[in-house]
Amino acid sequence: MNAWKLKILSLSFQYDSHHIFSNLSWEILNGSLLVLKGSNGIGKSTLLKLIAGLLKPSDGFVSFDSYQPKLAYYSGLPGLYLDLTALDNLNYFSSLENKAPEYLKQIITDFNLGAFFERPIRHLSQGEKARCALASLFLSDADFFILDEPLNTLDVSFRKKFIGYLQEQVSQQKTILMTTHSLEGLDGISCFQLTNSGITKC
Repeated sequence: MNAWKLKILSLSFQYDSHHIFSNLSWEILNGSLLVLKGSNGIGKSTLLKLIAGLLKPSDGFVSFDSYQPKLAYYSGLPGLYLDLTALDNLNYFSSLENKAPEYLKQIITDFNLGAFFERPIRHLSQGEKARCALASLFLSDADFFILDEPLNTLDVSFRKKFIGYLQEQVSQQKTILMTTHSLEGLDGISCFQLTNSGITKC
């Protein structure tokens, strides 16, 4: 696994004349699991989009030193084919990544999809759709997973299992940055807070 560091330096972003944040600096090392919290509207989702390269900063830099990791981004919107079953969707995304059938079976187990994987996506609950979307994301060979509020629609029992899954991914040198509005069940995970003054340790 190639070592890298994400550097955010003097980052500013605004929509028209509305400043979201200014002069923001932060660093993330590979092999980390980080939670970013902050009040509604403070700019957490905007920051994740800037890191993912989906937005361009008004000023400052987002860059990786040494090595450009492969990114995977989750926004809470299921990028799935609604008329296909959950299994058909996962088979499709698995084929794009040339994953072995055993890997797909493990993902289905890890995300508790067995009870509904033969149902079309459009007939699933929001939590079930989210689990399918997250499962498809982790079928990729990404190095850095950027997750915007992935816990929002997950039920309590699966939320605990998912957090354990993320910790297992980090033990394999993946890097995960996720936003959340609640730290429940996240004891021991590095937490940072975005405020109008910048990013500080929780």
